[in-house]
Amino acid sequence: MFSLARLQEVANLAEQRRRERNKTLTRQLEVCDLLDLKKVQSVAEHAPRITAFLLAEELKFLLPEEFMGPQMTEVTEKMRAYLVDWLAELHFKFKMWQETLHVTVGIIDRFLALTPELKKSELQCLGITALHIAGKYEEIYPPELKNLLRVTDNAVDKREIIEMEFRILNKLQFSVTFPSSHRFLERFSRLA
Repeated sequence: MFSLARLQEVANLAEQRRRERNKTLTRQLEVCDLLDLKKVQSVAEHAPRITAFLLAEELKFLLPEEFMGPQMTEVTEKMRAYLVDWLAELHFKFKMWQETLHVTVGIIDRFLALTPELKKSELQCLGITALHIAGKYEEIYPPELKNLLRVTDNAVDKREIIEMEFRILNKLQFSVTFPSSHRFLERFSRLA
């Protein structure tokens, strides 16, 4: 079958190709990526292309500069700020991943940009529903809906959450995958 000499020749060829690949990567990658080359999960050799792709994708999902401007009939920037602050507390309470909070805020902002007629009374429902959607998308074990409802002190019921989830997903055309600021923070903090 295979001779020992042939196996040695193949092993030498593989080692030579690995060295050439490392030389090429050394010239193309940042120092932080070079340090991660041995970690298979870090996909260090693809990091620059992934970042370039995310930057290009971000342009597709940019919000209008004044999406919270005069076209909003009832919801103000201050109300949105209180909502995000409250959601950050819930996010911490439920021990969710950082990315989940970023996706939650992204869902809220994109929905508000597309729905300027949202009523002030629907804002809490929007926030808890966005957290629920982001949790289902990002978390391995998202908080159960009954636990999310409990923290609203019964201001929102299950039916309202389900209806709002339907509205959000339809308005966003089921597109909850977008480059969040969290991914850029991870990358740029490694480069710094």
